[in-house]
Amino acid sequence: FLATDGGEIIAQKLNQTNKHMLTSNLARSLLSKTRGQQTQQMRRFSQQAAPVTNQTFIDRDMGSVCHNYACLPVAVDRGERIYVWDVEGRKYFDFLCGYSACNQGHVHPKILKAMIDQAQKITLTSRAFHNTALGDFADYLTDLMGYDKLIPMNTGCEADETACKMARRWGYRVKGIPSDQANILFPTG
Repeated sequence: FLATDGGEIIAQKLNQTNKHMLTSNLARSLLSKTRGQQTQQMRRFSQQAAPVTNQTFIDRDMGSVCHNYACLPVAVDRGERIYVWDVEGRKYFDFLCGYSACNQGHVHPKILKAMIDQAQKITLTSRAFHNTALGDFADYLTDLMGYDKLIPMNTGCEADETACKMARRWGYRVKGIPSDQANILFPTG
């Protein structure tokens, strides 16, 4: 993130030795309590009439959110196009873009309308059913990319697993590898 008010850069590197999020009394006390005690304390904490700051939400998250990497010290409240605002009202350029999952910007009017239109019809269908949108999407994407077919996935893990299955199938069918003998090799180092 890059703060647009005054140009202050807050995207400093946060590493394992950076313990700034654990310095609050709330976070330290939560680490020593049971889950039930933490929940009760967090309810009391959230009901206090304290000013809402980035630190308010950082402290609250420390109670019940597992952190698989260090977060920037900003509690994002809303976004619009290339900007996000924190809970204190500061405006930032969003250079992270949800780690590239949000390259179209935040709350894009056309995308928002398409999402609302779809959600008013149906929000989710299993791949066990055909649906009215997948075929159009597949035709568009295969034409764009020059491929014959696609297989939609929700996550990168599913894509990796499917790639391994496809490689094994290719080995069995094209290379004549005996059944259950194909090995997938991954480079290391």
